[in-house]
This record gives sequence, C-alpha cells and structure tokens, in this order.
Amino acid sequence: MIRLVKPGGWIQLDEMEVNKVTEIKGTVGEFGRLLKAMFEASGVQWDFAGSLKGWLHGEGMVGVEERIIDVAYGKKCEDAEIAKMSVESMVTGVKAVSFGAKSKLFSLLQYLY
Repeated sequence: MIRLVKPGGWIQLDEMEVNKVTEIKGTVGEFGRLLKAMFEASGVQWDFAGSLKGWLHGEGMVGVEERIIDVAYGKKCEDAEIAKMSVESMVTGVKAVSFGAKSKLFSLLQYLY
C-alpha cells in the first residue's frame, strides 16, 4: 500500500485494539482469549494495532495520525439498529475465529499425534 499511495494521498487503517478483551469475564473474554491463542499459535503478533503508527513511520510515512475511538456495541449501543448490526458482526467474527481455531488446533493435533 505504501508504494502505491501517491504523494499527498493517504492510507486509512482501522483496527480493533483488543489487548484488554482477554480480561473481560464471560463470552467476550473467552472469545478474546481464543483469538489471542490463535494469533500466538500462528506466530502472528497479537497486539499489533498499537504498533501500526510506529511501523508506518519506520516505512517512511509522514503525518501519521492515530485516533482511538471507543465504540459501544450490542446492548450498550443506544441505537437499536446499530446494536443489532454490531451483534451480527460480532457473531460473524466469532464464527470465523472459531473455525480458524478449530482448523489450527486440528492441524496441531495431527502434527503431535
């Protein structure tokens, strides 16, 4: 992306900051712990969102901005339609991560046994 952007252009990256998700009790925390385990088992950095600005500077990008926005989802969201969409989005993400974790776990078990 950096090589493709024209002078004066920009790249916008939107990433979730998930470091504290693993500390939450209940299903959301379980999802966060599963996601973290899957990232780590894959050899991928778990908390990469906080590193993006530094990485972009390291690649020569200038004028890099970082904005952290807390977003309410599910029943904490005041807009009923957005609350519903956010739950649907989370369910889709959980299904994808669960599938990936099962596939990775299955691959690891085959390797070990």
